[in-house]
Amino acid sequence: MSEPQPVKSAAPPPPRRRPAVRPAGAPAPANLNSVGQTLKVIREERPQSVEEIADILKIRRIYLQAIEDSNWAELPELVYAQGFVRSYADYLGQDGAAVAAQFKREFRGGPRMPELEMPKPIEDNQVPNFKIIAGVVGGLFVLFVLWGITHPSQRAEPTPPAPTETQATPAPALQSPVTPAQPATVMVTSPQQPVVVAAPAATPEAAAPAPQHPPQTGIAYGSETPTRVTITAAQDSWVQVRAGDGQIIFSRVMRPGDYYRVPGDAGLTLTTGNLSGLNFDIDNQNVTPQGAPGTVLRNVPLAPESLSQGLAALNKADATQ
Repeated sequence: MSEPQPVKSAAPPPPRRRPAVRPAGAPAPANLNSVGQTLKVIREERPQSVEEIADILKIRRIYLQAIEDSNWAELPELVYAQGFVRSYADYLGQDGAAVAAQFKREFRGGPRMPELEMPKPIEDNQVPNFKIIAGVVGGLFVLFVLWGITHPSQRAEPTPPAPTETQATPAPALQSPVTPAQPATVMVTSPQQPVVVAAPAATPEAAAPAPQHPPQTGIAYGSETPTRVTITAAQDSWVQVRAGDGQIIFSRVMRPGDYYRVPGDAGLTLTTGNLSGLNFDIDNQNVTPQGAPGTVLRNVPLAPESLSQGLAALNKADATQ
């Protein structure tokens, strides 16, 4: 009998190899049909470097290099990366919108999660002590109350001056109408006296505000030597002097005390905006114009005789009004 042959066991099957999984965000393997490789080939045909194009497009070089290498980990979020791809493709003469759409389909890393910086918790020693704050506020309130109690006179002082001033103010106001009331009564009872009394009373009152000889303490204008006619300002008055041909030889606002020596040229004329604010010295004779302030006078001859006659006629006409 033959010996039984040992049974050979079947060899175990070889272990299966698991396909390699590319981690998210890692560079994709080189693919000649990818957006990055296509743009890289077109760039190298120019030829231009990544640095040159980055300076022109104002895009960081690292982003353009990551697009060509399909290295999504170096790129920002998808919405920004698409914009970079569109600009890059447009610059290389491609359809930027179509290339950006293809890039979006190739993008596998997805938008990167932004790194968040959590705020540090406030330490216990940094929290304000409300008891201390309440104590300080309460102390200030108590001090304010005590100050008001110990200084009552200072708070009451502003009140008394108000009635004192109001009582003192009407006192002269009541006395002032009593004085003029008496001459009014006299004028009514004796009609002959107002004619005699009123004339001398009005004369000093009218002469008081406008002195006949105002001091010449201001700036001297006009001729350097004394002339037959000198104009002195008693009030602010605009004065303009024209020559015979119409040319303006003097024009300004004369302040009180300023005086103008009229040159001896023939044909000079005067225009003023405040005749009553001026005083005229004509051949050492003082003439003060009458009238209301602000009286405008135009083209008055400044020849001594003509000026003297003209001012006399104006004063006479003003007196009859």
